[in-house]
Amino acid sequence: MGVSACGWSIPCSHWIGHSSGRYTSPVAWRLQLLLALLLQAVPAVAPAAERPWNVLILTVDCLRPDHLSLHGYGRETSPHLDAFAREAWVFEQAVATSAWTSPGIVSMLTGYYPPVHGQNARHSHYDELMASPLRLLKERGYATFGRSATGANYGGLGLDEEVGDMGFDAFVRARAADPERRPFFAWLHSKEPHLPYAPSEANAGRWLKAPPATPGVDAVRRHYLILRDPPADLSYEHAGAVAFVPGDAEAIRALYDETVRDADDHLGRAFAALRETALLDETIVVVSADHGEELLEHGWVGHASTGYDGKLTDELVRIPLVVRVPGLGGGRSDALASGIDLMPSLFEWLGVPSTRQQPAMQGVSLVPLTDGRAGEVRHHAFLQTTRKGWTTPRGQMQRRVTALRTGDRKLIWIPAEGGRPARREAYDLVADPGEQVDLYASEPERFADLEEARRRWDGDNLRTASALVLGAGRGRASEQAEAIAGGDLLAALHAYRRLLLLEKTWGLEEQPFFLDEELGAPWRALRREAGASFAHAVDCEAQGLPLTCSRGAGPQ
Repeated sequence: MGVSACGWSIPCSHWIGHSSGRYTSPVAWRLQLLLALLLQAVPAVAPAAERPWNVLILTVDCLRPDHLSLHGYGRETSPHLDAFAREAWVFEQAVATSAWTSPGIVSMLTGYYPPVHGQNARHSHYDELMASPLRLLKERGYATFGRSATGANYGGLGLDEEVGDMGFDAFVRARAADPERRPFFAWLHSKEPHLPYAPSEANAGRWLKAPPATPGVDAVRRHYLILRDPPADLSYEHAGAVAFVPGDAEAIRALYDETVRDADDHLGRAFAALRETALLDETIVVVSADHGEELLEHGWVGHASTGYDGKLTDELVRIPLVVRVPGLGGGRSDALASGIDLMPSLFEWLGVPSTRQQPAMQGVSLVPLTDGRAGEVRHHAFLQTTRKGWTTPRGQMQRRVTALRTGDRKLIWIPAEGGRPARREAYDLVADPGEQVDLYASEPERFADLEEARRRWDGDNLRTASALVLGAGRGRASEQAEAIAGGDLLAALHAYRRLLLLEKTWGLEEQPFFLDEELGAPWRALRREAGASFAHAVDCEAQGLPLTCSRGAGPQ
């Protein structure tokens, strides 16, 4: 038997010398075999002396793992992903950090939880002077691409070129045709399973031949927003008041599954392009999602941004996570994983020290799950969402639903709203995977350790956010001082406004770090000094004097 049966392509005869007709001593061939075993045990990381691997992250909006044949679903919704995953690592218990797109994706790209990165609304901005893993990769020569790379949420992350809704396969072929062939990091995103559920001609009717003519099914086929309690003054187009009836759930799931098959077809074209262009073995490929999607399991459809009914039940927060690393091979892990673990894992596979990112990423590397060093890398994961996702008004931003999930339990904190007091819900995910029986009132002591973990998490978020934002604030204050010294009031105004935007963004958090008595003190001092300096420069300008005029100077 050749050693190839155990994972090598060299026949056994090579090791004992029979193929050459020469005899190799047992000691010599044992040493050779030991060397081969040691080489096989080396983790798959990009060789420092060779061209670095590319990174391609493909996310699909609203993609639920329990609706993929990859995870044992009864319908063949993901044949292309199923085949691809045979040579990749599949993390079967991965969860997002939120129940809508921006906070979940930004957590993936930064390694920070939503209360730290602050990108929890259309009003939020990540400053270009804040630490970002993508900037560290750019220092190493990477070109960076993103579905979004400008404006709110994504503009400051270090994504240089925006690709919008460019097809996955078209992007791959464009990179293969690039004469520079620089290593690239790219995040691409598609929305096939997002409301409205409108499958393509190729897949429409695959599992639902004739959609029933009910208001609920009609709504999910036509509308982006389907609101449980639509406000009378809402300016966005929506489905209006909708009531679902028995039988709708089956039809809605079939429609959703057909759109999932559309997403899989899209992924299949990307996988084919990667193979045809030979980029596959030069690229770490990640397939995942921003969040999941409710399909009437808890009374509604969609997610926070589409239903104004932000929840953190598993159908909304579990995500697929499939990672192919050149040379690593495939496998499956049922250990708990979070979206914030992606960047630390990529850094380890790329051979980039994660300690260079300061403040440190809150995620942990999943690599030990793939090389046998550990069976578990995290005990729990946190999740948080606003009630209305992308369209949450400023005045409601601090009403956050927060959850802590372990491998077998979940504790959810729900804010006061609509006359209802704040409350907690608790679930046994083994006995009750559908989260239908709330145990908090009857067994609160069973979740006491999760209460303590939440308190530690809140403290860590405040410390990490303070360090992250303060660094950028000092940079903006320095820019302001340089502009004033150079007599450029407009540039000073720009820098001061960027500093204020930092406070405005993190002021939307449930616990703004700058209000903490101790952690917020450096920020408050910086803010006062920058404000006084800018006000003095304006006063000098009004008097026709240099912006750095002495205090009290002016016409006598």
